[in-house]
Amino acid sequence: MKTMIMNGERRLLMGLFGLGLMLTASNSMADHPTEGEMPQVKRLAHQLEIDSAQLHRVAEVRNHHRGYEAERALRAIHEFAEKAEHFHRQVEQYRRNPGHTESDYRELVYAYQNGERLYRYLHADSLVNRYASQVRQTMRELDYFYKAGRGESWNWRRAMVLAHEIENSASRAHRYAEADSRYRGPSENRFLLTLHELEESAGHFHDQIESRNSNPSHTVGDYLQVKRLYEQADRLLHIVHASRRVSDELYRMDQMMREMERIYSRRGGGHGGGHGR
Repeated sequence: MKTMIMNGERRLLMGLFGLGLMLTASNSMADHPTEGEMPQVKRLAHQLEIDSAQLHRVAEVRNHHRGYEAERALRAIHEFAEKAEHFHRQVEQYRRNPGHTESDYRELVYAYQNGERLYRYLHADSLVNRYASQVRQTMRELDYFYKAGRGESWNWRRAMVLAHEIENSASRAHRYAEADSRYRGPSENRFLLTLHELEESAGHFHDQIESRNSNPSHTVGDYLQVKRLYEQADRLLHIVHASRRVSDELYRMDQMMREMERIYSRRGGGHGGGHGR
C-alpha cells in the first residue's frame, strides 16, 4: 500500500492532467505579473486570442459528424476562445495594477481545462492538433507569469472549502444516479457502487482535511483515493449514459479536484505518507 501511495504521489507532482501544467487558481493567492513583465504578457495574450480563435474555427470545420460529446468539446473550445479574447482585452486595458488581471487569468485557466478534458472527443487531424499545440505552449508561457509557488504556506482554508464541496458533489452525484436509474445491468450496478464508494471516500477525505490542517502530507493518500474512484466513475459515466445532472456534478467535482491538486503540488504535499484506505 505504501508503494502504491508513493507512486501516486510522484504522478501527482509530475502533473496528472496530461499537459504537465500546474496552472494556478487559488482564490487566496496574489500571483500575477509585475508591471515590467506586462509587455510580455500582452504579447502572449494577443497570440493566444489568435490561436484559440483559429483552433475553434478549424475544429468546427473538420468535425462534420458530431455526437453529443463532440458538441460539448466544440462548445468548450468556443468558450475558451471567448475567454482568451476577454483576457487579452483586460491585459491591454490594465492601468497600474497587473493584479487586476489575475481573476481573468483564473477564468481562462478553468475554460482551458474544460476544453482540454473534452478534447479527446473531437476528430482532431494534424491541423487541429497544430493549433491545439500552439495554444498549449502559450498557456505554459503565461503560467510562468501567474504561477504560484513563491513561498506561500499550505492553504488549509481553501483546501477545507474544496474538500467540503467535493464531498457535496460526490453525494449529489450518487443520490441523483440512484434516483434516475431505470435500467440496472452490470455496468449500471458497478457505476452506482463506484459512486457510493466515491461518496464515502470524499467524506473521509473531508474529515481528514479538517482534522489534519497542519501537515498536507497526511492527507494526500486520502486525496489519491478520491481521485482514483472519481476516474473510475468518469469512465463508467460514458458507458451507462447517466443523466445530465449526474454528469454536471462529476464535472464540478473534477474542477474542484484540479484546484485541490494544484494546492498540494505547490506545497509539495505529495511527499511523505498518507492515510489512503
